[in-house]
Amino acid sequence: MRQIEINTTQNVTIQYELANLRDRGLALILDWLIIFFGGGLVILIISFSLAFLGVRDETLGYTISIVWIAIFFFYTLVCEVFFNGQTIGKMALGMKVVKLTGKQPNFSDYALRWAFRPIDIYFSICSIGAIMISSTEYAQRLGDLLANTTLAKKETTFKLSLRELLKIGKKENYEPTYPVAVKLSENDMLFVKETIDKYRKYKDEVHRKAIIQLSNKLGEVLEIAKENKPKDHLKFLEMLLKDYIILTR
Repeated sequence: MRQIEINTTQNVTIQYELANLRDRGLALILDWLIIFFGGGLVILIISFSLAFLGVRDETLGYTISIVWIAIFFFYTLVCEVFFNGQTIGKMALGMKVVKLTGKQPNFSDYALRWAFRPIDIYFSICSIGAIMISSTEYAQRLGDLLANTTLAKKETTFKLSLRELLKIGKKENYEPTYPVAVKLSENDMLFVKETIDKYRKYKDEVHRKAIIQLSNKLGEVLEIAKENKPKDHLKFLEMLLKDYIILTR
């Protein structure tokens, strides 16, 4: 599983799982099916409408050809611009276009990716795109490299499972400081662990505030009085995590 960490313009680090070649290929096939069947329906409606209006066969043929070409070539660009970096195929596979700088991709970014689709996909029968995605650090095809974008899983995922958390260590006759920690869920504690790890790695103001906010929020949820909490917010979260692990084995 290839991953990427992107620093947003607010200096918050977000971790994404990069879309692999298989998922990108499935999304492409799904989009082509949508173009074929959806475009066919549009063409059918236009054909009946023009025929009803008495348009000549030659004009009808030109119109149908132009519409087919427009749908085929502009489908991806229009979808990504209006659906925040997603086509219908990408939506189905849970993927979206993200910019490596952390900024929101704009029209020029989507247009640059789209402009190189013929080279990456059509003219090379997908070979250039596949080679680039497999060999580049951030799974980028040629269009992505030039636009400084990549295709990532829309939802971020935790790197740790509860089983891995249980490896932290054992303590015989352990007396928990906060037994109420058991009220939290596994996902809650995974989030706590991830927040702690992020702070230890970056130690900047943004992640320090995240530690404080999470500490205060959990204190409220668990109804722990301020006088019963250590002043060190990081220590409080670590104690909660340790109590949860010991108490839920």
